Amino acid sequence: SRGAKIATIYATDFVEVRLPILDAELAYLDLPLWRGATALAEGPPVSIRARFAGAEHEWIGRIVRTEGEIDPKSRMVHVVARVEDPYAELESGRPPLAVGLFVQAEIAGAEVHDVTVVPRVALRDGRHLMVVDADSRLHLREVDVLRTDGEDVLIRTQLAAGERVCVTPLQAVVSGMLVRVLDDGPREVEVTVPASAETRS
Repeated sequence: SRGAKIATIYATDFVEVRLPILDAELAYLDLPLWRGATALAEGPPVSIRARFAGAEHEWIGRIVRTEGEIDPKSRMVHVVARVEDPYAELESGRPPLAVGLFVQAEIAGAEVHDVTVVPRVALRDGRHLMVVDADSRLHLREVDVLRTDGEDVLIRTQLAAGERVCVTPLQAVVSGMLVRVLDDGPREVEVTVPASAETRS
């Protein structure tokens, strides 16, 4: 009948994928934030993967814009990745990046320098690192935590030659206390508490 929908037409020159990202993750990505839908920007590259017909396939695209709102319930921001010519390799056996396909995406993060990866247990109070100097004395050093990723923490700090990171979960830490690294395990230290301290570990 008149006005009835009979078909949906999609362009084949490019396809766009909406990707939800937690607002807490935005600090690690160099995204074209809060740009209008028509103002494309040179965003980071993104790898898009999907399983289709029993095999995994990959397409390379780029983030072109960010939607201008944060979901109040999920705290997600949606970014839009564009893949050019999704039907280009159809003849080689790879399926097209068709509308409706479920995909996983990996966005290239912002590049940082002078970063050290340490175990999460090495931190105290979420911002101090336990460092053993060349004289085997323990010190608490305030560090700039960039990101926590599972059991690892990315920090920005400078470790001098001969300094080691203590990962033993000590209950009482006195700056300057003497420790001895045990030979049978790189993760354990024997603590010698100064005479002025009342606590023992």
